[in-house]
Amino acid sequence: MINNPYNIINSVIFAAATSLNAFWILIVLKGAYPAVSAFMNFYPPIGPLLGLYISSILIFVLCFLVCRFVFHSTDKALTPFYWYFIGSVILYVFITLPVFHGPLIDLLK
Repeated sequence: MINNPYNIINSVIFAAATSLNAFWILIVLKGAYPAVSAFMNFYPPIGPLLGLYISSILIFVLCFLVCRFVFHSTDKALTPFYWYFIGSVILYVFITLPVFHGPLIDLLK
């Protein structure tokens, strides 16, 4: 496998955006379903926040490793990954505000 820098850049950007989306989805699911919150509660003094971070880190690492093999022949930076990352950051900022995720959690209950 050729170890070009675009392979790594594309993999990191895609993995970061996917892990960020998984993080806010888990935040919503944790708020809507007590079973998800209990599953994420690895260490009770911290609560389910530790489970959220561990899950998002695992998703990042797995997605990065898969993307390294999928994008192994990429010889340029792929613009859709940058837009996917920017869109994920914007969505994360808005969805984690109580004004937006509160009604979403109520809708899922």
